[in-house]
Amino acid sequence: MGRYQMSRKNVDIFLGKHITNKQFLESRELQNKCMLALLKHNKKILRKQIRKYANSNVNGVWVTESGILGAAHLAGAGNVKRWFKNGKNPKDKLGTSLEDYMKLFGGYNLQIPN
Repeated sequence: MGRYQMSRKNVDIFLGKHITNKQFLESRELQNKCMLALLKHNKKILRKQIRKYANSNVNGVWVTESGILGAAHLAGAGNVKRWFKNGKNPKDKLGTSLEDYMKLFGGYNLQIPN
């Protein structure tokens, strides 16, 4: 839900269960806060892959930190790890693949603290 298509589960984890759907959807600040927390979380989980593969070509895809984190947000950090390990390229319900997300969100300059 919201501008970053956050799951209810992630809202609960990163903002607390006291936030209602209405409060979340009406607050750009809460949505941004939740997204930043998720990005930091995924960056920590994927730090080894970011260090090893950022700014290189993997499976025919130019990999960047922002692409890795964009793919993790929409396909899951575990799927990103599996992609680096065995090239498995899952698709979401709309048919968009992890590689599609990595390309779409690749090349952005992120200012995410560790």
